Amino acid sequence: WFYPKFKPVSTELIMSVLETIRQQIKDNKILIYMKGSPEQPQCGFSAQTVQALMACGEKFAYVDIL
Repeated sequence: WFYPKFKPVSTELIMSVLETIRQQIKDNKILIYMKGSPEQPQCGFSAQTVQALMACGEKFAYVDIL
């Protein structure tokens, strides 16, 4: 099997990503990480999650992971 070589990731980059995630969680009561957007979900799980939250009438934030 061929496995691509990954470049080492700096500690600073890891800490930056973690801080971004912490801030997103802190700033939003309900936050979903999903494929696509609520208007155009890119997988069935994302679509079902959005439908469930909308059916409950909850406001939510999202992050498109694609």
